Amino acid sequence: MIEGPNSKDDQSIAKTEILTIENVLSKAHLKIPEYQRPYKWQDFHVLKLIDDIQTQSDKPSYRLGTIVLHKKGDELEIVDGQQRLITILLIIQAFKTSNKAINSTLLRQIDQNIEFLLDKFEFNSTISKANLQKNYQVIRQEVNKAEFTHHAIEFLLKQCEVVVIILSKISEAFQFFDSQNARGRDLNPHDLLKAFHLREFDNDEKQIKIATVKFWEDSNSEDLALLFSKYLYRIRGWMNGRSSRFFTKSDVDIFKGVNLTGSANYPSLKALKITHHNIDDLNQQARARLGIDGDMFSFPFQFDQTIINGRRFFEMVRYYQDFEFLRHKDQLIKKIELKDESKEILEVISNYSGRHRTGDKYTRGVFNALLMAYYDKFGEHELSSALNKIFIWAYSLRLDYQRLSFASVDNYVLKRNLFITLKEANHPKEFLHEPLPILNDIKDSKKTDKIVTLFKEMGYYNVK
Repeated sequence: MIEGPNSKDDQSIAKTEILTIENVLSKAHLKIPEYQRPYKWQDFHVLKLIDDIQTQSDKPSYRLGTIVLHKKGDELEIVDGQQRLITILLIIQAFKTSNKAINSTLLRQIDQNIEFLLDKFEFNSTISKANLQKNYQVIRQEVNKAEFTHHAIEFLLKQCEVVVIILSKISEAFQFFDSQNARGRDLNPHDLLKAFHLREFDNDEKQIKIATVKFWEDSNSEDLALLFSKYLYRIRGWMNGRSSRFFTKSDVDIFKGVNLTGSANYPSLKALKITHHNIDDLNQQARARLGIDGDMFSFPFQFDQTIINGRRFFEMVRYYQDFEFLRHKDQLIKKIELKDESKEILEVISNYSGRHRTGDKYTRGVFNALLMAYYDKFGEHELSSALNKIFIWAYSLRLDYQRLSFASVDNYVLKRNLFITLKEANHPKEFLHEPLPILNDIKDSKKTDKIVTLFKEMGYYNVK
């Protein structure tokens, strides 16, 4: 959060307009005030912006966000949006000094303003100076690549737009900044994904898009947040050997993949494209033959597969919403025929006295996640045996700690990663035959006595 001086301006004039980047850079009175935070963008922010410019350049326009300015005399102080604006200046400067800028009339027209702004902006922070130097080198490397063409710069200047809000009262500028960022903090990562994937729908999918929006709005937001943060995010991460503790807005790219309509015919996408189109063809034939409205055939999703942007993403979410029964004892026992030992395990972990402690909730979450991953891959085949194994694997961690943080849970998963074992298995036995350690000491038995009893009965605790 930025902090600034109080203002005694007695006027409060707000002006909002949508400007191209070229128009914004023509405002030579832009200034970075002393109270602004340092320039902190990292290379992944820069590369994402450049990628957006290149991949969206076939569109008539592309919105890059909002810039909030405070009008102070003849100057326009940047209250919000300086990180992106500075990076854009660096991109243009890097292109301007490359061999590709020869005979560029457009760049010559704004060259004076670019130089003026770069000279005028003062960066006293060592953080800013280090990031500016590092990012400029990254940008120069990208600009020098063959795929970064003159068209990309023209698109950035003439067709990329920002919403510019000019406020004359500094207090209102900060209030607006705070409200914008407060809304940003309240916005769940899955809502950002909703916005992204709705934009990825094909033009002929308008009716499906309307139904999709209704499905999403009808879904409980807390349930969606739980599904993403505790299961989809962590399962995908752990299957790839990544630390996966808390799902934030900086992690949403894990659920962005490929648009099968717009992607090139890469060999790696052939299987996805064939399946995608065959499913559509089968459903179209079924509707014509049987006169039904819905789909008879669904896409065969897997937790670790490449994300398909657009409607398949929403179908994937709906598919995994139906896995909720695996997390509830009564629903699971009712739906799937389990062996008595597995039923007893479910009874114990659902009712033992310590189950409401924070560490125990973490343990149950990991148990649920691996059970969901197993069911996703092998369905009901050997599910009782898998449930028993997952119980020993997950609750060994609980019994080994008096106080259990999620950092310890994450580290344990990565050290003894049955998610990777499952991912690489071609048959349930390859997962079920993975050896598990036998406990020789139990550090937490105060409220886990029933779990300890199960460990003894199953031969996973050496009683001294």
